[in-house]
Amino acid sequence: MYACICKNVTERQVREAVVQHGVCSLRGLRKHMDACSQCGKCAADVHAVIRDTLAEQAAFAQQPAAA
Repeated sequence: MYACICKNVTERQVREAVVQHGVCSLRGLRKHMDACSQCGKCAADVHAVIRDTLAEQAAFAQQPAAA
């Protein structure tokens, strides 16, 4: 699904920016892919995707290693 329609950025692309490129804020995402820089209506939703992805990464990192 599109996260930022103005810049044609999908939720998947936002998640990839977080995981693969270390993006951890809207400012970082704007620098990385120019998302949320035109009308700004998507900013809250995109911020939620960033926050959720970071939380998922943290939860995954805290899981014990399989024996």
